[in-house]
Amino acid sequence: MGKDLTKVDKVILMCSGYTCTKKGSEEHILALRACIKDNALEDKVHTIKTLCMGQCESGPTLQVYPEGIWYKEMTIERAKSVITSHVMKGQLLDNILFKEGDAVMHPAEDLSSKTKK
Repeated sequence: MGKDLTKVDKVILMCSGYTCTKKGSEEHILALRACIKDNALEDKVHTIKTLCMGQCESGPTLQVYPEGIWYKEMTIERAKSVITSHVMKGQLLDNILFKEGDAVMHPAEDLSSKTKK
């Protein structure tokens, strides 16, 4: 039997596309998952490895739901911080957060207005 997803509070999408993998995403994903396990969050946090998330220039990237928060330039320590700060304490990691005006990321508000045509 698989994981009971009805208990999940957070879903983390982690890029494992070609460019992010070349930049170490597999190691970051393993560290993130180990941190989830070490903090007994397996029931509350579900992780999904994706193919390319389209943000190669700022990769490796990950996204936390339900907030829809994007993080860039992942390292092993940053991946662990996503769990210990964002997930456990509700604190955003401003230094690696995609923000409006970043060269690559486009805010969701801008994208939604373009798709309604």
